[in-house]
Amino acid sequence: MSKSVIVILTLLGWAAIAGAAAQAPLTRDTFKNAAATALPSVVNIHVRAAQEFSATDPNRGQGGDGTGSGVIINADGYIVTNKHVVSGNVRLIEITTADGETFPATLVGVAPDTDLAVLHTTAPRDKLKPAVFRDSDTIESGEIVVAIGSPLGLRNSVTHGIVSAVRVMEDEGRPNMPPHPLIQTDAAINPGNSGGPLVDLDGKVVGINTLIVTTTGSSMGLGFAIPSNVAKTVYEQIASHQTTLGWIGVTTQNLDADLARIFVLPSSAQGLVVTAVAPGSPGATAGLRQGDCIEKADGKLQTDAVSFEWLVRNRPVGASLALSVRTRNGLPRMVTLKIAERPAP
Repeated sequence: MSKSVIVILTLLGWAAIAGAAAQAPLTRDTFKNAAATALPSVVNIHVRAAQEFSATDPNRGQGGDGTGSGVIINADGYIVTNKHVVSGNVRLIEITTADGETFPATLVGVAPDTDLAVLHTTAPRDKLKPAVFRDSDTIESGEIVVAIGSPLGLRNSVTHGIVSAVRVMEDEGRPNMPPHPLIQTDAAINPGNSGGPLVDLDGKVVGINTLIVTTTGSSMGLGFAIPSNVAKTVYEQIASHQTTLGWIGVTTQNLDADLARIFVLPSSAQGLVVTAVAPGSPGATAGLRQGDCIEKADGKLQTDAVSFEWLVRNRPVGASLALSVRTRNGLPRMVTLKIAERPAP
């Protein structure tokens, strides 16, 4: 009998982390120091659901409360967490800091196409230690990581593991979201850790824990975190009340031998093949054409079309994007274009 795969959105949160990298030798204090650095920037989130009672509908009024975790972005009171932690008919949101004090919070906004949300609290600034975010593009498979959160409501819990992979995948539990990059970890993930940080051994945030994949309903070592770069961008967009998605009007595919042959690209070409350019789009204005090869974006090699799409989607409207392109005749050229707002579907 085949087992069905269950994707669990850790409504109450979860923890998972990965590990073994080119870092300093582990000592008895390695994990303690990482936790000590990161814990003051982690909050427990308690969500109280609104109750609606009806004499004709006995099921109404049976909503429950939920818990999760969050990461302090700055001392102005902004916190990033998972969208599913604060979704639904919410009546009240409270955050509890690492030292056990509780303060009210409000929902500032949610991301349109990933499981992230931003909260704001009026807690005193001296109670809010901002987390340090690492460039998630530098994370590597095998690197040791630590997950922090409130599994089953147990605040300030720490687990560890390794980064199993950094991959692009679809979220079976959230079918309306497009495929997106996630950090896979083998650390144990449990309800209550959703929205909490995945940190490196320096205590820097590399991801926001978001889901597990399981056939049993419990952890099987398949946990996933949203990369820190995505979380930072989403925060900046929501905090500035800009939740529009970026667009350049260019469709790409990963370059392989067959596509290189079809588009007569040189054998040395690396990157993404442009398969379509929307008329009047920033890509068209910049002179991109079908068959061009996008090798780099802002100096970084591009080898995955979905990751490149996410880079564009999360770039603020009006921002610049510098592309290193190799044309079909093999000539290199630099293209700088302005991000436009993604048209309505």
